[in-house]
Amino acid sequence: MATIELQTTAELAESRRKMQAKRRMKNRLALTLSMATMAFGLFWLIWILMSTVTRGIDGMSLALFY
Repeated sequence: MATIELQTTAELAESRRKMQAKRRMKNRLALTLSMATMAFGLFWLIWILMSTVTRGIDGMSLALFY
């Protein structure tokens, strides 16, 4: 009985390790894709901010305040 229990315990542990490895791989892929998406979005947001600031400064004059 003890041998059978040990085999099933060992098989169960191996199965859990494989499942955990799959989950870890999926997690890394999801994190990589989300970071790439975030970087893509931040690039455009910074682009818009810089365009707004540079064009806004160019358009400012004293006549704007009077």
